[in-house]
Amino acid sequence: MAYIGRGLDKISNIEKLDAITFDGSQSYSLTKSSVAFTPNSANSLIISINGVCQFGNVTVSGTSVDFGVAMTSSDTNDFILHLGVGVVNTPADATVTNAKLAQDIISGETELAVAPADTDEFLVSDAGTLKRIDYSLIKGAGKVLQVVQGTDTSERSTTSTSYVSMTLNASITPSATSSKVLVIAQAAFGISGTGEAYFDIARDIGGAGYVSLGGGQGFGQINSGDATGGAGALVTLNAPSTTSACNYRVDAAASSGDTAYVGRGGFSTIILIEIGA
Repeated sequence: MAYIGRGLDKISNIEKLDAITFDGSQSYSLTKSSVAFTPNSANSLIISINGVCQFGNVTVSGTSVDFGVAMTSSDTNDFILHLGVGVVNTPADATVTNAKLAQDIISGETELAVAPADTDEFLVSDAGTLKRIDYSLIKGAGKVLQVVQGTDTSERSTTSTSYVSMTLNASITPSATSSKVLVIAQAAFGISGTGEAYFDIARDIGGAGYVSLGGGQGFGQINSGDATGGAGALVTLNAPSTTSACNYRVDAAASSGDTAYVGRGGFSTIILIEIGA
C-alpha cells in the first residue's frame, strides 16, 4: 500500500520479525534476525497469513505466539511486524548536551566549598526574564567574613634592638583577593630600663617570610617614663591581596640595654578579622 510521509519505522519504531514456517503446530517462537524476541503484547503484532493481515486474534507468552488453532504447512506467513512504543525514547545517561537543549542545565551536584569568586554568576529573574549576574554586583561590601583568634598565656620579652617574634600569632586564609584583614593585638606591653620598647605587627604569606606592616617603624612605643606594664592594643588594616594562608604576629624590640615585654601578667591575644571588599 502506498503512502506519503516518513517511513513507518521512523514513526512507530516498527520492527520486522522473522517469518514463521508453519508445520501444523498452534504455538510458535518469535525471532528477529534469528534471535528470540519478546513482544510488548499480542496487540503489538501484525501478522500476515496467506496475504491477510491478522491483528488482535493471537495470544503471546514470553517469546511465543499462539494462534489458537493449528497452522497447517500449507499456510504461509508473509511477514510479522511488531509495533514499538513510538518515537519517544529515553536517552542514555549523559548523552543529551546543552547544545541540544539550547540552554544550560543547573543540577547543583557540585558544592562550592568556598566563598564565590567575583566572576561567579547567579541567576536572577528580571521582570520574568532569566539573566546572569556576577557575584561582585550582589555581595555585601564591608561585611565580616571570618574571625580568627590566637592567644598566648606566657609573658614574653626581648633585649634585641631589632624586631623579633613575641610568639603571639594567628593565621587566616582570605576568601577573596579583594578582602582586607583587620589585625588587633591586645596585651600588657612593658619595658624595663631607661630607653624605649617598640612593638610591630608582621605578616607572612605562604611561608615566604615575615615583613613588617609598620614599615619598620612599628605600631607602638613605650618610653621608660611610661608605665612598665599596661593593657594596650596594636591595630592595623592590611590588604594581603591573596587567598593563600596569611600568618600575622607581634614583634618587639628594645633600645640598647633595655627589655621589651609582651603579655606581662601572662595573657595576650591577637584577632584577625576578614572584611569583604
